[in-house]
Amino acid sequence: RAPLIHDSAATAARVDSVLRAGGVSARNEYLFDPDRAARAAAFWVRLLENKWSTDFWPGGYGHFARKALNGGNPLTESQLIDLVTVCYNRGYIRVHDLVAKHGAAWTEHLDELGADGAEARDYLDRVRAYTALFEGVTPPAR
Repeated sequence: RAPLIHDSAATAARVDSVLRAGGVSARNEYLFDPDRAARAAAFWVRLLENKWSTDFWPGGYGHFARKALNGGNPLTESQLIDLVTVCYNRGYIRVHDLVAKHGAAWTEHLDELGADGAEARDYLDRVRAYTALFEGVTPPAR
C-alpha cells in the first residue's frame, strides 16, 4: 500500500497529484486495480457481517447486537446492512458505541460521529435506496 495515499493527511488533491505523476497506479496499489479492489471490498464486507452476526472471533458483537437491537432475536437483513454499511468506513468500534448508547435508534444519532456523521448518513441513505431499488420495493422513510 502506498503511504502517500493512505496516511491520515492524504487529501483528494494529493491523491490526484500522485496519480497524475504516475507514482501510484493499479500496478503498485491494489485499490486502483478494479479486480483487486472489488475483492478487497467484498472481503471487508463479509468480515464486518461476521463481526455483527456471530461471536466466532474474539470481540464478535453477535450476542450484543441481537440483544441491543432486537431483544435477543436474530438481526433482520436491514439491521445487518445498516451496521455493515456504516462500519465500512466509520469503523465497528464507533458504531458499537452508538448501538450501546442508543439501541435500535442508533442510526438516528450518526451526527455524534462529528464530521464523519454526514458521510455515514450519505452512505447509509444511498445503500438503503440502492437496496430497495434492487429489490423492487419502496425505500423506508427516514
